[in-house]
Amino acid sequence: MKVIIVEDEAAAQKILHFMLENFFKDIKIVATAVGIKDAYSAINFHNPDLVFLDIKLVDGTAFELLQKFGEINFGIIFTTAYNEFAIKAFKYSTIDYLLKPINPIELQAAVKRAIKLKKDKDKYRELLALLNSYTQQQSKKLSLNTTQGKCMFPEDDIIRLVADGSYTTFILKNKKITVSKNIKYYEKILGKENFIRTHQSHLVNIKHIVSLESSGNITLSNGDKVPVSVRKRPIIKELFKNK
Repeated sequence: MKVIIVEDEAAAQKILHFMLENFFKDIKIVATAVGIKDAYSAINFHNPDLVFLDIKLVDGTAFELLQKFGEINFGIIFTTAYNEFAIKAFKYSTIDYLLKPINPIELQAAVKRAIKLKKDKDKYRELLALLNSYTQQQSKKLSLNTTQGKCMFPEDDIIRLVADGSYTTFILKNKKITVSKNIKYYEKILGKENFIRTHQSHLVNIKHIVSLESSGNITLSNGDKVPVSVRKRPIIKELFKNK
């Protein structure tokens, strides 16, 4: 049985790879991917029987990936960190999911169910509807209090944040906003799933990283170049490893 792992967390990918190889003698892991582009190419090339698919990827969501396929002819097991909406949705559906960290016993049961589900096209129509609902629920907005009043915008519009002492400047797709809280405060709010502190003064939206230069700087979607500390360079390189 040919399997592809789509997971942008290096440690989670490694652990799942290990468990599959050790628990299932008839499974062959033919490829791994961290984002939509390489996952789409791998699935088309290998025609897998089963895909382990993280819901949030480095460059988008599982829903965006699946939309690229006219017909889903492979089994799917979603992997996700805890999220209240996702857990409720999946519990009341026939679609399988595994919570991270993955439990070996649950993994074995999920693989058996996924093979049966592969042949049921109705279930995959349900899957697409479910994921569409999930991604809509996950569309977060951030509210900021400025001297001009309250400003609200989607998190996806944030390209990067720049620290200036006790102030932080938000660089958005079409404007800049400066607020009187330090960057560490917003780092906690935005979390580490979609944002990375590339440097002491810079917090970057991973979705807006376009390229990694030999100098160690990264280029963002708006053309800005941002420095990356020596300690964070291996993490950035991991994002681009399969691109």
